[in-house]
Amino acid sequence: MSYIGKAAFADLACGPARELGAIGDSPVQAPQAPGHAPSGLPHGETGPRRVLIVEDEPIIAMTLEALVEDLGREPCGIAATGAEAVELAKTLRPDVVLMDVSLIGDMDGIEAARLLREATGIPVIFVTAYGSGGIMDRLRSIHPDAQVVPKPVDPSSLRRAIEEAEAP
Repeated sequence: MSYIGKAAFADLACGPARELGAIGDSPVQAPQAPGHAPSGLPHGETGPRRVLIVEDEPIIAMTLEALVEDLGREPCGIAATGAEAVELAKTLRPDVVLMDVSLIGDMDGIEAARLLREATGIPVIFVTAYGSGGIMDRLRSIHPDAQVVPKPVDPSSLRRAIEEAEAP
């Protein structure tokens, strides 16, 4: 993924033609080749492989993208706002969503996760720098069983959270 300007992402993780212009633009998705298996997972293996990243800080989004790839998963998109996250999840149907709590725009990650789970049932893993206080109380009141990975993200913590979210 590369960062373009202050408010735009270009994400090549899902194919060469997937690009986001200004934050909030709709994605353009290149079709995957038939039989494509993400890096690190054997072809035909069942289970979640695709991860949607919801993060409004480009450097952190790029870091998460690299970590997801290192864990053998496919980052299928990046959203910077709650509304964009919900729409991309409906369109891309990832297996897991990594959701920052604090996002730009009117909707935070807690509300976006609630809407996303109601609409799609896709598991959400919160990635946040907020480890205590009112934000965590609110998160737990709305998502009592949510996985939470603290920032800065430890790869082994992220792996455990994704594997737990992937478990049937």
